[in-house]
Amino acid sequence: MAGRPRKHSTQDVLSHKTKAEIAQKKEEEKLAGQENFKRLSTTPPDTLIDDVAKKEYRRVVPLLNNLDVTALDRTIVINYCNSYSMYLQAIEDVKNNGLVLKGRKNPAFNVYLDMQRELRATSGQLGMTLDSRTKLIKVEEHKEEKDPYEELDDIQ
Repeated sequence: MAGRPRKHSTQDVLSHKTKAEIAQKKEEEKLAGQENFKRLSTTPPDTLIDDVAKKEYRRVVPLLNNLDVTALDRTIVINYCNSYSMYLQAIEDVKNNGLVLKGRKNPAFNVYLDMQRELRATSGQLGMTLDSRTKLIKVEEHKEEKDPYEELDDIQ
């Protein structure tokens, strides 16, 4: 599907949608929500590359289960955890060997930059960033004070 990514219904407070359109969107979100899909297992899968990735998986899955992240998103979570582990390994290599090896840039620095981009992308998809979470949080609707002269306008 091309175009802009869909916004959560809580972001439509100031939009120009009809009540029927808003109700339909909320129903679609309800069907796509966590209650209709299995939750993520807290047991790390075998596809994680090392103990660091497994530890990160155990740390983030309970937090992600509070959001609308389900077993359908498992691959993204695995990708995030593996990227996190490689990111830390790259940092450690640059710390130990420096930015320059034999007159050239340390290849671990490129891995670091690639994993940094990957972490940013996957964490955004999973709702792990402030920006992505604010799209999921319901904005409180403010009740407008009733205009006492509104009824008089209807009479005339």
